[in-house]
Amino acid sequence: MATVSEIIQGIDQLREELADLRQTSPCDDTLRDARLKTWTKRAYEQLEEWGFPAEAEQDFGRNSTAHRYEDVERQAKLRDDSLRALRDDIASHPEHYESKLAPNDSGDRFTSPSRFSPK
Repeated sequence: MATVSEIIQGIDQLREELADLRQTSPCDDTLRDARLKTWTKRAYEQLEEWGFPAEAEQDFGRNSTAHRYEDVERQAKLRDDSLRALRDDIASHPEHYESKLAPNDSGDRFTSPSRFSPK
């Protein structure tokens, strides 16, 4: 299980990779789109692994609002903004996230509910 500090570092790494992706091959949107899709899948899986399935689905899943935009740069910016907001909130309120990441009595850690989970 990742710590708050490790999650912040991981989000920083994802954002650095995305910044590099946004600057490579500006004349080849097809290549940038393919790279963004690959990165997006990896970011989605990483967020889920860290215990953020709702955030992963909302910002990186099939129903993400980023898919409404055909412009690769716009999609990348929306995803970067989402990661930055999550990272900043975790950094500002580590105690909130530490309690959610701690194992409960059954040994499971809390995961935020997905908006697609049954109520």
